[in-house]
Amino acid sequence: INAEYGRQPVPVLRLPDDNWPLLTVSKGYFKGGGLDETSKFATAALDGDGDDDLAAAESAWGGELHIGDDELLGDDSGALGIDDGDAVVDGGWGIEALDDEPVDGGDLGDEGNGWDAGDELDGLEGLDDIDVVESSSKSKAEAYWVPPQAGPSHEQQWTRNSSLAGEHAAAGSFDSLAQLLHAQVGAVQFEPLRALYLRQFVGAHATLPGLPSTPALVSPSTRAGGADESATGGGKRGRWGAPKLSLSLGALIDRLKLAYKATTGGKFGEALAHFQAILHGALLLVVNDNTELSEARELITLAREYSLGLQLELARKAAAGDAPRQCELAAYFTNCAIQSIHLQLALRSAMTSCYKLKNYTDAGAFARRLLELNPKPEVATQARKVVKFADSNASNAHELRYDHRNPFVVCGRSHTPIYKGSDYVKCGHCGASYQTEHKGSLCVVCNIAQIGADGMGLQLWENQQRK
Repeated sequence: INAEYGRQPVPVLRLPDDNWPLLTVSKGYFKGGGLDETSKFATAALDGDGDDDLAAAESAWGGELHIGDDELLGDDSGALGIDDGDAVVDGGWGIEALDDEPVDGGDLGDEGNGWDAGDELDGLEGLDDIDVVESSSKSKAEAYWVPPQAGPSHEQQWTRNSSLAGEHAAAGSFDSLAQLLHAQVGAVQFEPLRALYLRQFVGAHATLPGLPSTPALVSPSTRAGGADESATGGGKRGRWGAPKLSLSLGALIDRLKLAYKATTGGKFGEALAHFQAILHGALLLVVNDNTELSEARELITLAREYSLGLQLELARKAAAGDAPRQCELAAYFTNCAIQSIHLQLALRSAMTSCYKLKNYTDAGAFARRLLELNPKPEVATQARKVVKFADSNASNAHELRYDHRNPFVVCGRSHTPIYKGSDYVKCGHCGASYQTEHKGSLCVVCNIAQIGADGMGLQLWENQQRK
């Protein structure tokens, strides 16, 4: 048996000068049809090159008409007032063949020059005959044919008159997407959004692989209701409607559940990644009504509060050996607007840290807040004991930069309180608060927008009212 190495067939490549059949385009009447044939004949006659054709045409129509021919006119030629000697004149109009005197039986009217076609023109003596040059318009028309201009693509129709970042991502228009997000939320860093961009673009197109060495067939996908609303041609995105989006509000809510689970289990790094991913995905979200718009805004607020709180908790763990600073960061975490179950965990952590630091007054304040949330019986028993001990030992061994009686927000970069009445700036996207000295820098909560940027607000709905 002779075994041979099996080789795959070599694909045939399409070369630039291949002999593929071309589309036959028929020219109209004004492009090589009847009008050009007539002009071709007239031009040849002017150039003198078409004498044979002209003679053939004359013979076809019966030849020349000799008015002075006796055989044609017969004996009645005198009735026309034309002598035999005045038969045919080689002038264009034949005006020079007429006598100065009117013929018998006719009146030429006043004695004038008539058409003045036979007058001599002064100054033309000695000039050679000018050859008639063929117009170049026809030669240019025969040189090439301009095909009709292609209409707008689906991607161009999707982005036309659209202020939704998710639709620009689905169309693959990443430049206009970056400009749109910068104008709306002050976005300055787009690398964290790269994977979401590609996901939106791929999800809005269906691809059918072709033969080897041939490109795949790409077909756009539209979401339900997009084509119906523009069936009459009046839609904002053209007859193909709005693109189908792979990212939805439900997908972000599912991501929120995973983040909650990781937070409850104490996996703060994993939970922080989930919450920041929600902040990133919200930029490309598109909602259908005002109810979904409210849910999306609430989702952004939750992701911001958790991202800030988890960053405080990670900073607390990193500040090992500095007990007062750890107590401050634990106290700041309790100021974040998070779910009740997680707030109980934060209050227990702050209560324990302050009790170990011998700041009994602060520990008692956290224990009272914990009891208001109706914790488990064993947790509530421990909190009541701390309150009782703090009432009998109302003192703080260390002075902390924390006052639970004065409302404040936490600076996302310095992790210090900004009390009510103080000036501060916010992130254009997530809304995290910062001290005024951090204006113009990158927000560390969402890692996308610029601090203090004055944008027009994130647009998630086509009928959304701008701020």
